[in-house]
Amino acid sequence: MKHVFCSAIIVFLLFVDILLAITFGWVRQAFGGVSVEELIFHLKVPLQGTDISSFVSFFRGALLPSIGIFALMMAVWGRMRREKRQGINHRIRWKRIVVGIWVVECVVMGHYFSMGKYFYNQITATSWLEDNAIQPDEALLTWPEKKRNLIYIMMESMEASFASKRDGGMYDVGLTPELTEMARNNLSFSDQKDTLGGAFPIDGATWTMGAMFAQTSGLPLKLGIELNSMDQYSAFFPGVTTLGDLLERAGYHNILMIGSDATFGGRRNYFTQHGNYEINDYVWAKENGKIPKDYSVFWGFEDRRLIEMVKEKLLEVSEEDVPFNLTMLTVDSHFPDGYRCELCEKTYDTDYKDAIACSSRQIAQLVAWIQQQDFYANTTVIVTGDHLSMSAEMEKELGGYSHRRVYNCFLNASAAPAKTQERVFTAMDMFPTTLAALGVQIEGDRLGIGTNLFGTRQTLAEELGFEPYEQEISRHSRFFDSLAY
Repeated sequence: MKHVFCSAIIVFLLFVDILLAITFGWVRQAFGGVSVEELIFHLKVPLQGTDISSFVSFFRGALLPSIGIFALMMAVWGRMRREKRQGINHRIRWKRIVVGIWVVECVVMGHYFSMGKYFYNQITATSWLEDNAIQPDEALLTWPEKKRNLIYIMMESMEASFASKRDGGMYDVGLTPELTEMARNNLSFSDQKDTLGGAFPIDGATWTMGAMFAQTSGLPLKLGIELNSMDQYSAFFPGVTTLGDLLERAGYHNILMIGSDATFGGRRNYFTQHGNYEINDYVWAKENGKIPKDYSVFWGFEDRRLIEMVKEKLLEVSEEDVPFNLTMLTVDSHFPDGYRCELCEKTYDTDYKDAIACSSRQIAQLVAWIQQQDFYANTTVIVTGDHLSMSAEMEKELGGYSHRRVYNCFLNASAAPAKTQERVFTAMDMFPTTLAALGVQIEGDRLGIGTNLFGTRQTLAEELGFEPYEQEISRHSRFFDSLAY
Protein backbone atom coordinates (compact mmCIF):
# COMPACT_ATOMS: atom_id res chain seq x y z
CA MET A 1 0.00 0.00 0.00
CA LYS A 2 2.83 2.36 0.93
CA HIS A 3 4.59 1.56 -2.35
CA VAL A 4 1.43 2.38 -4.33
CA PHE A 5 1.03 5.70 -2.48
CA CYS A 6 4.66 6.68 -3.12
CA SER A 7 4.33 5.78 -6.78
CA ALA A 8 1.18 7.92 -7.07
CA ILE A 9 3.01 10.88 -5.51
CA ILE A 10 5.93 10.48 -7.92
CA VAL A 11 3.56 10.29 -10.90
CA PHE A 12 1.72 13.42 -9.76
CA LEU A 13 4.93 15.38 -9.17
CA LEU A 14 6.27 14.27 -12.54
CA PHE A 15 3.19 15.68 -14.29
CA VAL A 16 3.47 18.94 -12.31
CA ASP A 17 7.15 19.19 -13.26
CA ILE A 18 6.37 18.69 -16.94
CA LEU A 19 3.47 21.15 -16.85
CA LEU A 20 5.57 23.83 -15.15
CA ALA A 21 8.41 23.40 -17.63
CA ILE A 22 6.13 23.58 -20.67
CA THR A 23 4.12 26.46 -19.18
CA PHE A 24 7.31 28.43 -18.59
CA GLY A 25 8.23 28.05 -22.26
CA TRP A 26 4.70 29.04 -23.26
CA VAL A 27 4.81 32.15 -21.06
CA ARG A 28 8.10 33.24 -22.59
CA GLN A 29 6.84 32.71 -26.13
CA ALA A 30 3.40 34.24 -25.64
CA PHE A 31 4.01 37.05 -23.17
CA GLY A 32 7.67 37.94 -23.31
CA GLY A 33 8.62 39.91 -20.21
CA VAL A 34 6.06 39.30 -17.47
CA SER A 35 7.07 40.65 -14.06
CA VAL A 36 6.80 38.76 -10.79
CA GLU A 37 4.59 41.58 -9.48
CA GLU A 38 2.10 41.00 -12.28
CA LEU A 39 2.01 37.25 -11.73
CA ILE A 40 1.39 37.68 -8.00
CA PHE A 41 -1.21 40.39 -8.54
CA HIS A 42 -3.26 38.28 -10.95
CA LEU A 43 -3.12 35.36 -8.52
CA LYS A 44 -4.79 37.63 -5.96
CA VAL A 45 -7.58 39.14 -8.07
CA PRO A 46 -10.46 37.54 -10.01
CA LEU A 47 -9.63 36.26 -13.51
CA GLN A 48 -13.20 36.87 -14.68
CA GLY A 49 -13.17 38.73 -17.98
CA THR A 50 -9.90 37.27 -19.24
CA ASP A 51 -9.59 37.01 -23.01
CA ILE A 52 -10.73 33.49 -23.94
CA SER A 53 -7.92 33.25 -26.50
CA SER A 54 -5.42 33.25 -23.61
CA PHE A 55 -7.01 30.10 -22.22
CA VAL A 56 -7.09 28.53 -25.69
CA SER A 57 -3.43 29.42 -26.19
CA PHE A 58 -2.53 27.86 -22.82
CA PHE A 59 -4.51 24.73 -23.64
CA ARG A 60 -2.81 24.31 -27.01
CA GLY A 61 0.64 25.58 -26.12
CA ALA A 62 1.12 24.19 -22.62
CA LEU A 63 -1.53 21.79 -21.33
CA LEU A 64 -1.85 19.51 -24.38
CA PRO A 65 1.93 19.15 -24.91
CA SER A 66 2.35 18.45 -21.19
CA ILE A 67 -0.29 15.72 -21.30
CA GLY A 68 1.34 14.25 -24.40
CA ILE A 69 4.84 14.16 -22.89
CA PHE A 70 3.48 12.82 -19.61
CA ALA A 71 1.58 10.06 -21.42
CA LEU A 72 4.73 9.11 -23.34
CA MET A 73 6.77 8.93 -20.13
CA MET A 74 4.05 6.87 -18.44
CA ALA A 75 4.14 4.46 -21.38
CA VAL A 76 7.91 4.12 -20.97
CA TRP A 77 7.50 3.66 -17.23
CA GLY A 78 4.83 1.00 -17.73
CA ARG A 79 7.02 -0.91 -20.17
CA MET A 80 9.98 -0.76 -17.81
CA ARG A 81 7.85 -2.12 -14.96
CA ARG A 82 6.76 -5.04 -17.14
CA GLU A 83 10.35 -5.75 -18.18
CA LYS A 84 11.45 -5.55 -14.55
CA ARG A 85 9.10 -8.42 -13.74
CA GLN A 86 10.88 -10.37 -16.47
CA GLY A 87 14.24 -9.74 -14.82
CA ILE A 88 15.34 -6.77 -16.95
CA ASN A 89 16.43 -3.88 -14.71
CA HIS A 90 17.06 -0.51 -16.43
CA ARG A 91 18.22 1.14 -13.18
CA ILE A 92 16.30 4.37 -13.88
CA ARG A 93 15.41 6.24 -10.69
CA TRP A 94 12.21 8.18 -11.34
CA LYS A 95 12.51 10.01 -8.04
CA ARG A 96 15.80 11.46 -9.22
CA ILE A 97 14.26 12.45 -12.55
CA VAL A 98 11.45 14.31 -10.79
CA VAL A 99 13.87 16.09 -8.45
CA GLY A 100 16.26 16.85 -11.30
CA ILE A 101 13.54 18.44 -13.44
CA TRP A 102 12.36 20.46 -10.43
CA VAL A 103 15.88 21.75 -9.69
CA VAL A 104 16.44 22.79 -13.31
CA GLU A 105 13.04 24.53 -13.37
CA CYS A 106 13.84 26.45 -10.18
CA VAL A 107 17.17 27.61 -11.55
CA VAL A 108 15.87 28.62 -14.98
CA MET A 109 12.66 30.28 -13.79
CA GLY A 110 14.46 31.90 -10.89
CA HIS A 111 16.91 33.47 -13.32
CA TYR A 112 14.24 34.54 -15.83
CA PHE A 113 11.95 36.13 -13.24
CA SER A 114 14.85 37.39 -11.07
CA MET A 115 13.35 35.50 -8.16
CA GLY A 116 16.46 35.91 -6.01
CA LYS A 117 16.24 39.67 -6.34
CA TYR A 118 12.50 39.60 -5.75
CA PHE A 119 12.69 37.58 -2.52
CA TYR A 120 15.60 39.70 -1.30
CA ASN A 121 13.51 42.83 -1.84
CA GLN A 122 10.59 41.19 -0.01
CA ILE A 123 12.61 40.48 3.13
CA THR A 124 14.44 43.82 3.19
CA ALA A 125 11.57 46.16 3.96
CA THR A 126 12.02 49.90 3.45
CA SER A 127 10.38 52.99 4.91
CA TRP A 128 11.29 55.02 1.83
CA LEU A 129 7.77 55.02 0.40
CA GLU A 130 6.26 56.15 3.70
CA ASP A 131 8.95 58.82 4.12
CA ASN A 132 8.43 60.31 0.66
CA ALA A 133 4.77 59.79 -0.24
CA ILE A 134 2.53 62.84 0.08
CA GLN A 135 -1.05 62.02 1.05
CA PRO A 136 -3.36 63.76 -1.45
CA ASP A 137 -5.50 66.23 0.45
CA GLU A 138 -7.92 68.90 -0.73
CA ALA A 139 -5.99 71.40 1.40
CA LEU A 140 -3.03 70.99 -0.98
CA LEU A 141 -5.13 71.71 -4.07
CA THR A 142 -6.45 74.96 -5.50
CA TRP A 143 -8.98 74.36 -8.26
CA PRO A 144 -9.56 76.85 -11.09
CA GLU A 145 -12.74 78.89 -10.90
CA LYS A 146 -14.06 77.05 -13.96
CA LYS A 147 -13.22 73.38 -13.80
CA ARG A 148 -11.99 71.78 -17.01
CA ASN A 149 -13.23 68.51 -18.47
CA LEU A 150 -10.76 65.63 -18.78
CA ILE A 151 -10.53 62.99 -21.50
CA TYR A 152 -7.91 60.43 -20.52
CA ILE A 153 -7.07 58.01 -23.32
CA MET A 154 -4.97 55.09 -22.14
CA MET A 155 -3.62 53.02 -25.02
CA GLU A 156 -2.74 49.38 -24.53
CA SER A 157 1.03 48.72 -24.75
CA MET A 158 1.71 52.00 -26.56
CA GLU A 159 5.37 52.93 -26.60
CA ALA A 160 7.23 55.99 -27.76
CA SER A 161 9.71 53.37 -28.99
CA PHE A 162 7.35 52.52 -31.87
CA ALA A 163 8.24 55.80 -33.61
CA SER A 164 10.88 56.06 -36.31
CA LYS A 165 14.54 56.38 -35.35
CA ARG A 166 14.52 59.92 -36.72
CA ASP A 167 11.79 60.82 -34.23
CA GLY A 168 13.42 59.10 -31.26
CA GLY A 169 11.94 55.62 -31.70
CA MET A 170 13.51 52.33 -32.70
CA TYR A 171 12.18 51.59 -36.20
CA ASP A 172 13.48 52.68 -39.59
CA VAL A 173 9.85 53.24 -40.56
CA GLY A 174 7.76 54.15 -37.54
CA LEU A 175 4.66 52.14 -36.63
CA THR A 176 2.80 55.12 -35.15
CA PRO A 177 3.30 58.23 -37.33
CA GLU A 178 -0.04 59.75 -36.25
CA LEU A 179 0.81 59.58 -32.54
CA THR A 180 4.30 60.85 -33.26
CA GLU A 181 2.91 63.88 -35.10
CA MET A 182 0.40 64.47 -32.31
CA ALA A 183 3.18 64.54 -29.72
CA ARG A 184 5.31 66.79 -31.90
CA ASN A 185 2.52 69.31 -32.46
CA ASN A 186 1.33 69.40 -28.86
CA LEU A 187 2.97 68.78 -25.49
CA SER A 188 4.86 65.61 -24.65
CA PHE A 189 7.34 64.92 -21.88
CA SER A 190 10.47 63.12 -23.03
CA ASP A 191 13.59 61.61 -21.54
CA GLN A 192 15.36 62.56 -24.78
CA LYS A 193 16.62 65.85 -26.15
CA ASP A 194 14.72 67.15 -29.20
CA THR A 195 13.06 63.79 -29.97
CA LEU A 196 10.11 61.75 -28.78
CA GLY A 197 10.53 59.87 -25.51
CA GLY A 198 8.43 59.10 -22.50
CA ALA A 199 8.05 57.49 -19.10
CA PHE A 200 10.49 54.91 -17.76
CA PRO A 201 9.04 51.46 -16.98
CA ILE A 202 8.97 50.78 -13.24
CA ASP A 203 8.01 47.91 -10.94
CA GLY A 204 4.35 47.99 -9.96
CA ALA A 205 3.27 49.63 -13.23
CA THR A 206 4.31 47.18 -15.94
CA TRP A 207 0.84 45.74 -16.65
CA THR A 208 -2.52 47.39 -17.32
CA MET A 209 -4.05 47.50 -13.83
CA GLY A 210 -0.69 48.37 -12.33
CA ALA A 211 -0.31 51.25 -14.78
CA MET A 212 -3.87 52.49 -14.24
CA PHE A 213 -3.32 52.42 -10.48
CA ALA A 214 0.06 54.17 -10.67
CA GLN A 215 -1.09 56.87 -13.09
CA THR A 216 -4.13 57.70 -10.94
CA SER A 217 -2.71 57.29 -7.42
CA GLY A 218 0.96 58.21 -7.64
CA LEU A 219 1.89 54.83 -6.11
CA PRO A 220 3.19 51.52 -7.53
CA LEU A 221 0.80 48.57 -7.32
CA LYS A 222 2.67 45.97 -5.31
CA LEU A 223 1.08 43.12 -3.36
CA GLY A 224 3.34 41.22 -1.01
CA ILE A 225 3.23 37.43 -1.32
CA GLU A 226 2.09 37.16 2.29
CA LEU A 227 -1.10 39.18 1.73
CA ASN A 228 -4.39 37.41 1.13
CA SER A 229 -6.34 37.34 -2.12
CA MET A 230 -7.91 40.69 -2.97
CA ASP A 231 -11.34 39.17 -3.59
CA GLN A 232 -11.57 38.30 0.10
CA TYR A 233 -11.96 41.99 0.89
CA SER A 234 -14.79 44.39 0.10
CA ALA A 235 -12.52 47.42 -0.40
CA PHE A 236 -9.74 47.91 -2.96
CA PHE A 237 -6.92 49.94 -1.36
CA PRO A 238 -9.20 52.01 0.90
CA GLY A 239 -6.19 53.85 2.30
CA VAL A 240 -5.30 55.37 -1.07
CA THR A 241 -6.67 58.67 -2.40
CA THR A 242 -6.77 58.71 -6.19
CA LEU A 243 -7.46 61.00 -9.11
CA GLY A 244 -11.02 59.66 -9.23
CA ASP A 245 -11.55 60.42 -5.54
CA LEU A 246 -10.35 64.00 -5.95
CA LEU A 247 -12.38 64.61 -9.10
CA GLU A 248 -15.53 63.18 -7.51
CA ARG A 249 -15.13 65.46 -4.49
CA ALA A 250 -14.69 68.37 -6.88
CA GLY A 251 -18.03 67.59 -8.51
CA TYR A 252 -16.92 65.65 -11.58
CA HIS A 253 -18.90 62.94 -13.36
CA ASN A 254 -16.39 60.09 -13.77
CA ILE A 255 -16.77 57.51 -16.55
CA LEU A 256 -14.60 54.51 -17.47
CA MET A 257 -15.08 53.02 -20.94
CA ILE A 258 -13.33 49.80 -21.97
CA GLY A 259 -13.97 47.01 -24.47
CA SER A 260 -13.48 44.18 -21.98
CA ASP A 261 -15.04 43.05 -18.70
CA ALA A 262 -14.05 45.62 -16.07
CA THR A 263 -14.03 42.90 -13.41
CA PHE A 264 -10.75 41.53 -14.75
CA GLY A 265 -7.74 42.59 -12.71
CA GLY A 266 -9.84 44.39 -10.11
CA ARG A 267 -10.63 47.34 -12.36
CA ARG A 268 -14.34 47.43 -11.54
CA ASN A 269 -13.70 47.54 -7.79
CA TYR A 270 -10.94 50.11 -8.10
CA PHE A 271 -12.82 52.60 -10.26
CA THR A 272 -16.20 52.25 -8.56
CA GLN A 273 -14.70 52.58 -5.09
CA HIS A 274 -12.34 55.42 -6.01
CA GLY A 275 -14.37 58.06 -7.81
CA ASN A 276 -17.71 56.31 -8.24
CA TYR A 277 -16.99 55.86 -11.95
CA GLU A 278 -19.81 54.96 -14.28
CA ILE A 279 -18.51 51.73 -15.83
CA ASN A 280 -19.25 51.27 -19.54
CA ASP A 281 -17.56 47.98 -20.38
CA TYR A 282 -18.21 44.77 -22.32
CA VAL A 283 -20.92 43.67 -19.88
CA TRP A 284 -22.60 47.10 -20.04
CA ALA A 285 -22.47 47.11 -23.85
CA LYS A 286 -24.32 43.79 -24.06
CA GLU A 287 -26.89 44.77 -21.44
CA ASN A 288 -27.62 48.09 -23.17
CA GLY A 289 -27.86 46.79 -26.73
CA LYS A 290 -24.63 48.38 -27.94
CA ILE A 291 -23.49 44.99 -29.23
CA PRO A 292 -25.36 41.68 -29.71
CA LYS A 293 -25.69 39.52 -26.59
CA ASP A 294 -23.47 36.83 -28.10
CA TYR A 295 -20.87 39.21 -29.57
CA SER A 296 -17.30 38.45 -28.55
CA VAL A 297 -14.00 39.23 -30.24
CA PHE A 298 -10.59 39.34 -28.61
CA TRP A 299 -11.16 40.64 -25.03
CA GLY A 300 -14.81 41.60 -25.67
CA PHE A 301 -15.30 44.09 -28.47
CA GLU A 302 -12.81 45.94 -30.62
CA ASP A 303 -11.61 49.54 -30.37
CA ARG A 304 -13.53 50.81 -33.39
CA ARG A 305 -16.77 50.04 -31.55
CA LEU A 306 -15.44 51.50 -28.32
CA ILE A 307 -14.53 54.75 -30.06
CA GLU A 308 -18.04 55.17 -31.44
CA MET A 309 -19.46 54.58 -27.96
CA VAL A 310 -17.01 57.14 -26.54
CA LYS A 311 -18.12 59.75 -29.06
CA GLU A 312 -21.76 59.13 -28.17
CA LYS A 313 -21.00 59.38 -24.45
CA LEU A 314 -18.98 62.58 -24.85
CA LEU A 315 -21.84 64.31 -26.63
CA GLU A 316 -24.15 63.18 -23.83
CA VAL A 317 -22.04 64.23 -20.82
CA SER A 318 -20.96 67.51 -22.42
CA GLU A 319 -24.57 68.65 -22.03
CA GLU A 320 -24.50 68.12 -18.27
CA ASP A 321 -24.06 70.95 -15.78
CA VAL A 322 -21.01 69.35 -14.13
CA PRO A 323 -17.49 68.77 -15.46
CA PHE A 324 -16.69 65.27 -16.69
CA ASN A 325 -13.75 62.92 -16.66
CA LEU A 326 -14.00 60.24 -19.34
CA THR A 327 -11.23 57.66 -19.13
CA MET A 328 -10.99 55.07 -21.90
CA LEU A 329 -8.72 52.08 -22.38
CA THR A 330 -7.97 50.59 -25.80
CA VAL A 331 -7.28 46.87 -26.24
CA ASP A 332 -6.55 46.05 -29.90
CA SER A 333 -2.77 46.41 -29.40
CA HIS A 334 -2.72 43.87 -26.56
CA PHE A 335 -0.07 41.17 -26.78
CA PRO A 336 0.62 38.56 -27.97
CA ASP A 337 -0.70 39.29 -31.49
CA GLY A 338 -3.13 42.20 -31.15
CA TYR A 339 -6.45 42.34 -32.97
CA ARG A 340 -6.75 43.39 -36.61
CA CYS A 341 -10.21 44.84 -37.18
CA GLU A 342 -11.73 45.67 -40.57
CA LEU A 343 -10.17 49.15 -40.40
CA CYS A 344 -6.63 47.78 -40.16
CA GLU A 345 -4.36 47.85 -43.18
CA LYS A 346 -1.91 45.07 -44.01
CA THR A 347 1.27 47.14 -43.98
CA TYR A 348 3.83 45.41 -41.78
CA ASP A 349 5.24 41.91 -41.51
CA THR A 350 3.08 40.86 -38.52
CA ASP A 351 -0.52 41.27 -37.40
CA TYR A 352 0.69 42.78 -34.13
CA LYS A 353 2.46 45.66 -35.84
CA ASP A 354 -0.57 46.24 -38.06
CA ALA A 355 -2.77 46.39 -34.94
CA ILE A 356 -0.44 48.94 -33.32
CA ALA A 357 -0.44 51.09 -36.46
CA CYS A 358 -4.23 50.83 -36.70
CA SER A 359 -4.60 51.90 -33.07
CA SER A 360 -2.44 54.95 -33.77
CA ARG A 361 -4.66 55.98 -36.69
CA GLN A 362 -7.92 55.42 -34.83
CA ILE A 363 -6.94 57.41 -31.74
CA ALA A 364 -5.57 60.25 -33.87
CA GLN A 365 -8.91 60.37 -35.68
CA LEU A 366 -10.79 60.35 -32.36
CA VAL A 367 -8.70 63.24 -31.05
CA ALA A 368 -9.28 65.18 -34.27
CA TRP A 369 -13.03 64.65 -33.80
CA ILE A 370 -12.83 65.83 -30.19
CA GLN A 371 -11.03 68.99 -31.27
CA GLN A 372 -13.94 69.83 -33.56
CA GLN A 373 -16.53 69.67 -30.77
CA ASP A 374 -17.81 72.69 -28.85
CA PHE A 375 -16.82 71.20 -25.49
CA TYR A 376 -13.13 70.97 -26.49
CA ALA A 377 -12.43 74.60 -25.56
CA ASN A 378 -12.78 73.68 -21.89
CA THR A 379 -11.39 70.14 -22.14
CA THR A 380 -7.92 68.73 -21.61
CA VAL A 381 -7.04 65.55 -23.50
CA ILE A 382 -4.29 63.22 -22.32
CA VAL A 383 -3.13 60.32 -24.49
CA THR A 384 -0.79 57.85 -22.84
CA GLY A 385 0.35 54.27 -23.06
CA ASP A 386 -0.31 52.04 -20.10
CA HIS A 387 2.96 50.11 -20.15
CA LEU A 388 5.56 48.72 -22.54
CA SER A 389 4.48 45.91 -24.81
CA MET A 390 4.95 42.45 -23.32
CA SER A 391 4.94 40.85 -26.76
CA ALA A 392 7.77 38.36 -27.15
CA GLU A 393 8.03 39.60 -30.74
CA MET A 394 8.69 43.16 -29.58
CA GLU A 395 11.05 42.07 -26.84
CA LYS A 396 13.09 40.17 -29.41
CA GLU A 397 13.12 43.06 -31.89
CA LEU A 398 13.64 45.92 -29.44
CA GLY A 399 15.66 44.12 -26.81
CA GLY A 400 14.68 44.29 -23.16
CA TYR A 401 13.14 47.33 -21.53
CA SER A 402 16.01 49.60 -20.43
CA HIS A 403 15.83 51.96 -23.43
CA ARG A 404 12.11 51.71 -24.20
CA ARG A 405 9.63 54.35 -23.02
CA VAL A 406 5.86 54.72 -22.55
CA TYR A 407 4.11 57.23 -24.84
CA ASN A 408 2.45 60.44 -23.58
CA CYS A 409 0.82 63.52 -25.12
CA PHE A 410 -1.12 66.42 -23.56
CA LEU A 411 -3.55 68.50 -25.61
CA ASN A 412 -5.17 71.76 -24.53
CA ALA A 413 -3.52 71.66 -21.11
CA SER A 414 -4.19 74.57 -18.77
CA ALA A 415 -0.54 74.87 -17.76
CA ALA A 416 2.81 75.58 -19.36
CA PRO A 417 5.73 73.31 -18.43
CA ALA A 418 9.09 74.66 -17.36
CA LYS A 419 10.88 71.75 -19.03
CA THR A 420 9.64 68.92 -21.26
CA GLN A 421 12.92 67.41 -22.50
CA GLU A 422 15.48 65.24 -20.73
CA ARG A 423 13.04 64.35 -17.95
CA VAL A 424 13.31 61.21 -15.87
CA PHE A 425 9.80 60.20 -14.85
CA THR A 426 7.50 57.21 -14.39
CA ALA A 427 3.80 56.36 -14.36
CA MET A 428 3.45 57.72 -10.81
CA ASP A 429 4.28 61.24 -11.99
CA MET A 430 1.21 61.26 -14.24
CA PHE A 431 -1.12 61.66 -11.22
CA PRO A 432 -0.18 65.20 -10.15
CA THR A 433 0.69 66.12 -13.74
CA THR A 434 -2.87 65.31 -14.83
CA LEU A 435 -4.30 67.59 -12.15
CA ALA A 436 -1.90 70.36 -13.15
CA ALA A 437 -2.99 69.97 -16.78
CA LEU A 438 -6.53 70.74 -15.57
CA GLY A 439 -5.30 73.99 -14.04
CA VAL A 440 -5.12 72.71 -10.45
CA GLN A 441 -2.43 74.32 -8.31
CA ILE A 442 -0.65 71.73 -6.12
CA GLU A 443 1.18 72.87 -3.01
CA GLY A 444 4.62 71.27 -3.16
CA ASP A 445 3.96 69.83 -6.65
CA ARG A 446 3.93 66.26 -5.32
CA LEU A 447 1.17 63.72 -4.64
CA GLY A 448 1.90 60.13 -3.66
CA ILE A 449 5.45 59.76 -4.93
CA GLY A 450 4.51 61.46 -8.19
CA THR A 451 5.77 64.91 -9.13
CA ASN A 452 3.99 67.52 -11.25
CA LEU A 453 5.98 67.62 -14.49
CA PHE A 454 4.60 71.07 -15.30
CA GLY A 455 6.36 72.48 -12.23
CA THR A 456 10.01 73.18 -11.53
CA ARG A 457 10.51 70.49 -8.90
CA GLN A 458 12.56 67.44 -9.85
CA THR A 459 10.90 64.05 -9.81
CA LEU A 460 12.09 61.60 -7.17
CA ALA A 461 13.72 59.60 -9.97
CA GLU A 462 15.66 62.73 -10.96
CA GLU A 463 16.62 63.55 -7.37
CA LEU A 464 17.90 60.06 -6.53
CA GLY A 465 18.93 58.87 -9.97
CA PHE A 466 16.80 56.26 -11.68
CA GLU A 467 18.60 53.13 -10.46
CA PRO A 468 18.46 53.99 -6.71
CA TYR A 469 14.84 55.09 -7.20
CA GLU A 470 14.00 51.81 -8.94
CA GLN A 471 15.64 49.86 -6.13
CA GLU A 472 13.52 51.61 -3.49
CA ILE A 473 10.35 50.97 -5.49
CA SER A 474 11.24 47.28 -5.76
CA ARG A 475 11.63 46.77 -2.03
CA HIS A 476 8.83 45.66 0.29
CA SER A 477 6.89 48.45 2.00
CA ARG A 478 4.78 47.69 5.08
CA PHE A 479 3.32 51.17 4.68
CA PHE A 480 1.92 50.23 1.28
CA ASP A 481 0.58 46.95 2.69
CA SER A 482 -1.35 48.98 5.26
CA LEU A 483 -3.13 50.87 2.47
CA ALA A 484 -4.33 47.72 0.72
CA TYR A 485 -7.14 46.52 2.99
